[in-house]
Amino acid sequence: MSIPSRQNRKQVFQFARAETWALKPKQGKGPKQWGIADVLAEALRAPENSKHVLSPAAPRHIAGMTREQLLERHDDLCRETIKPGGRKARPDVHTLIGAVYSWPYKPEETDVELYAEWVKRSLAFHSAEFGVVHAAFEHSDESFPHLHVYTISNDARDLHAGERAKRATSEKPHQAYRDAMVGWQDRFYELSGAPCGLLRLGPRRRRLDRDAQKAERHAAIARAKYDLRRQKEIEQGVQVALEKIIRPEAAKVAAGIAEVEVRKRELETALADVAALPQREAVMLAAASQRTKLIEERERSLAVLTSRLAGFETAEDMEFRHAEHERRHEFKVEETMEQDGVRPEHEGFLGTLRRRVGEWWRSFSLGNDYDEPGL
Repeated sequence: MSIPSRQNRKQVFQFARAETWALKPKQGKGPKQWGIADVLAEALRAPENSKHVLSPAAPRHIAGMTREQLLERHDDLCRETIKPGGRKARPDVHTLIGAVYSWPYKPEETDVELYAEWVKRSLAFHSAEFGVVHAAFEHSDESFPHLHVYTISNDARDLHAGERAKRATSEKPHQAYRDAMVGWQDRFYELSGAPCGLLRLGPRRRRLDRDAQKAERHAAIARAKYDLRRQKEIEQGVQVALEKIIRPEAAKVAAGIAEVEVRKRELETALADVAALPQREAVMLAAASQRTKLIEERERSLAVLTSRLAGFETAEDMEFRHAEHERRHEFKVEETMEQDGVRPEHEGFLGTLRRRVGEWWRSFSLGNDYDEPGL
């Protein structure tokens, strides 16, 4: 699908057309019908599909996927557009819709800013009419630069304004097709053609002479440039307003939002702590109960030890008792000696005996091993 060469013609009005294709089109008795692969090959200027172009040149890929990616994802993209209750289209059902949008000035006559704006608006128009731009290529190897833009759908003819109008009526379907496509051209003119200085109709349809047509063309271009300049001025003014007024305020708002987020997180943390209090109290009560049981066990153990130690004397008590025994023993020995009339020369022997007996008695009372004193 390409634009016929117009080497000797002056195109100053818009040109746009749309068509649909299938993966494997039904072949009749006439010329071979192109399929999706052939159409995309022509868009990429494959030699066997570009014989109508005198000097084919590689196109510029400006949007969407490459040809290989588009063919690879064809089935997936069709499934994404299946209507509720529908099913995947057969290979001979048209699933690709393509449009050609032509710029009516040769490269050396083209205003670069207007052309860039026209490309942007043409892609936007295609997206609004047919859906996602799955692939778009720019050709500059013919008389006029033009775009090939493609969209895949499970029912591409339902996206085509003319085909959709034909389906909707059984009376005069061809007239319905033409009327729908006139409306489609009008919408393209409003969104893309007029803002970029293109004319909707050529001079023959309105029977304009050369001078009138030339004046109209210059006026359209001048108006488009003026509008584009005004648009840029407005955008620059908006940008300045953003820099001076809105962005500082936006920064304050962003800071306020950040602070609110911090407070929100703090509140969430506090609420989480409050929610965890019962669990913490339960843990503390369990720990306190465990400590109480341990203290009670230790108190019982201490009571048992105290009761056991109650029958034992302390070291001081034992020392006092031993001293008392020694004193009483010495007193009895002296008393016995006086009664028996022991002489003074015997007192040394008796004193030694008394001392040895005392030591033996102390050792016996303390539970120590001690040899029996010799006399």
